[in-house]
Amino acid sequence: SALAARYEIETGVYYRWRIKSDGREEYKLLAPELFRNSWIGQISIEDKEVKPLGLYAVEFDDEGEIDVWFLPIRPGTYRFYVEGLENQGFEGAFDVR
Repeated sequence: SALAARYEIETGVYYRWRIKSDGREEYKLLAPELFRNSWIGQISIEDKEVKPLGLYAVEFDDEGEIDVWFLPIRPGTYRFYVEGLENQGFEGAFDVR
C-alpha cells in the first residue's frame, strides 16, 4: 500500500519534526527505526524542553504539539505510524540519504 506521507531528508542535517494533535482522539506515533538511527537533540512540549538519550514514540492524550529535533545518522527508509490507525492512512516514511 502507498504511504500517506513520504519525506526525503539527509544524514548530518538537523531537523525539527512538529507533530500535532487536535485532541479528538488519544494516539501514539511511533518511529522506532528513525529514532534509533538518529541523534535526538531535544523534544519540546509546550515550551518545555527534554534532552533525551533516545526516543521510541510520542503520545497525545489531549490537543497539543510536540517538536522532535533530530539529526539522522544512518541512511535508510524509516517508517512512522500511529499505532492502530495505519490502515486509515496514518503512516509514512522518511527516506534518509
